[in-house]
Amino acid sequence: MKQITIVARNRAGLLAEITEKLAQAQVNIETLDVESLDTQGIMVLTVDHYDAALEALREMSDIQAYTEDVLVVRLRDEPGALARLSRRLSDAGIAIKSLRIIKHLDGHSLVAVCTDRQSEAAQLLALYRVT
Repeated sequence: MKQITIVARNRAGLLAEITEKLAQAQVNIETLDVESLDTQGIMVLTVDHYDAALEALREMSDIQAYTEDVLVVRLRDEPGALARLSRRLSDAGIAIKSLRIIKHLDGHSLVAVCTDRQSEAAQLLALYRVT
C-alpha cells in the first residue's frame, strides 16, 4: 500500500483546496490525518486512485507531496498488541518512520507502518501482514 504525505505552509483553506483538487480528479480519500506544526501543515492520506491523486497534487505549486510504501498489518485489538509490534521492530534495530491505525474490524486493528528498512520489516512482520 502507498501513502501520500503532503507538507505545506499552514494557512486557512489549505485542506479545502487539497480536498477539492482531489475531488475534481475523481479521487476518493480513504484515510486522512492532518496536523499543524508551527507554520507547517502536514497531511498523510491514502486514496483509491493513487496516480491520479499525485498528478492532481503536482498541479498545486505551494505544496510538496511525498510518497511512501507502507506495510499493512493486522493486530489483535487488545492492550499491548501495538507495544509488541513496536518492540519487535525496535529489537531488530528498525526505526518506525510513521504508524497509523487505519481501521478496527472484528476484534482486530489494521495498522499502516512505514520504517527505515521496509523489506526487513516486511519479513519480520510477515505473520501480521495483510495481503
